Amino acid sequence: MASGRFAFAVAAVVAFAAGSLPVAAVASSPAAQLNVRVASTGVYAVRLTITTTASGSDSVAVVIGSLSRRVTTGRDGRALVTADVALRTRTLTIRASTRWAKPTLAASLRRISSLPASAKPGHGRGRGSAGRTRSSGPHGSTGATGAATTSLSGTNAGPAGPTAAISVTAATASTGATGTTGPTGSTGSTGSTGPRRTGSRGSTGPTGPTGTTGSTGATGPTGSAGPTGSSGSTGTTGPTGSTGPTGSTGSTGVSGSTGPVGVGGSWNLVFDDEFNGSALDTTKWSSSWFNQNGVMNNTSTSPANVSVAGGVLTLTLSSTSVGALVSTNPTGGASSGFQITYGYIEARILFAGQGSTCDDWPAFWTDGQSWPADGEIDIAEGLGTLTSNYHSNAGANNSNTIPGSWCGSWHTYGVDREPGINTIYWDGQPIRSYASNDGGAPQYIILNIGSGQGTDAPGTTMQIDYVRAWTH
Repeated sequence: MASGRFAFAVAAVVAFAAGSLPVAAVASSPAAQLNVRVASTGVYAVRLTITTTASGSDSVAVVIGSLSRRVTTGRDGRALVTADVALRTRTLTIRASTRWAKPTLAASLRRISSLPASAKPGHGRGRGSAGRTRSSGPHGSTGATGAATTSLSGTNAGPAGPTAAISVTAATASTGATGTTGPTGSTGSTGSTGPRRTGSRGSTGPTGPTGTTGSTGATGPTGSAGPTGSSGSTGTTGPTGSTGPTGSTGSTGVSGSTGPVGVGGSWNLVFDDEFNGSALDTTKWSSSWFNQNGVMNNTSTSPANVSVAGGVLTLTLSSTSVGALVSTNPTGGASSGFQITYGYIEARILFAGQGSTCDDWPAFWTDGQSWPADGEIDIAEGLGTLTSNYHSNAGANNSNTIPGSWCGSWHTYGVDREPGINTIYWDGQPIRSYASNDGGAPQYIILNIGSGQGTDAPGTTMQIDYVRAWTH
C-alpha cells in the first residue's frame, strides 16, 4: 500500500500487434501525448516506464484514456506504471504534463483476453507500493464497476473509452519497491497461543436445604388453686433445627478485554466482532472490495474465500489471482458498516509465513472515502516482511521492515489515531509514531490477503481472532 507515483510524456503514434513487445517514445516538451494502436480490441496489460530530467521528485498530471490524476515521480525522476486496460477501440491515448521537467515514456501492451460481454465503465482509484492494484473506488458519477474492468479515478468513461485497474510504483535508484530489510531483533516473539476466547460465567451452586424447626416443648400443668397456689412449671423448649449448608458458588469465566492491549487511559468500546458465529456478519462487513469482487493487492476479492468458524475469521488466497477481503465501508457493501475519526483500532491476527518472513500480500488497514486526501493507515502490511505505512496528500510515510518474528504466530496490532498524530502498537508496544495530515476524516476498517510481495503460497490464510475499536 505505497503511494501512487507516475508521470507520462510524448506525442507519437505506435501500432501494436497482440502480444507485442515494449515500444518507447520521447517528448521534447513538458506536455506530451502518446497514441498507442493495437491489432484488435480486448483487455491489454500495459507497462509504462516514465523518466523526467528533474533532479528530484516532479509533479505530473496524467490521463490514460478517460482516467486521470496527479502523481509524483521518485527522487531519481522515474516511475513504473502497470495497468490492465479494456480497449473497445484500437487506439489508447495517454497524455502527461509536468511542472518542472520533461518526461520520457517507454510503453508496452500485451493482449491478455477478449472483452467480457458484461464489461462497462466504472470508477475507482489506483494505489499501492510495488504495484498494488486498486479498483472500483467510491468516486465518480458512473455506476458500479463491471466484473472485468475498473478505473483509476472519478473521470467519467465514455461508452467506447478504455477503463483500467492500475497499479503504480515509483522507481528509485537506491531502494527496491519494498525498501531494504532492517536487522532482525535478537529475540523472537512468543509462539502462537491460539485464538483467545471470552469464557462464560460459571453457574451458581444450589442452595442447601433449610433445616427443620425443632418442636415446641409441652406446657407444664397449672398449679392447683390455693391461697397462694404456686404456678405450674414451664415446659422446656425443644431444640432449634440446624440450618442446611450453603451451596457452593460457581467458578467465574474469563472476561473480555476492557481496553486496548498495553494502552492506558479511559476508553469506550464502539465496535467489536469476536467472530463467534458461523458466517460473516454482513451488517458490519462486506465480503469483497465494494461488494463486486473488485481487485485489491493484485487479486480479485472472492466472497467464497471468506469464512467464519470456531471464533476465527479466515481469509484465503486460493490462487495468485484470487484472494479475499472484508471491509466495514458503509458505501462499499456493509449493511450498517463502521467508520471512526479519532480513537483506537485493534485486531489479533495470524499472518502466514515464518518468523520475520511473511507470505503473500496481507494487510490490516483503514482508509477514507477520498483517497489519498482522507488518509490511509497501514497498521500492519506484509511486503515480504511486516511493515507499517501511511499515505495522504503529502505522500507516503513508510516504515520499511519492523524487526521481529511476526509471521506464523498470533499477535495484536493497533493504532491510536489522535488529532495530528498516529501511534502504531504491536503486542501493546509502540513501534512508531508520525504526524498525520488527513484532517481526522472518517475511516473504515479493511483486512485482506493478496499476492505479489512475499512468497506467494496459494492455499495459505490470514486468520483474525477479533476486531475492536474504542473512542475516548
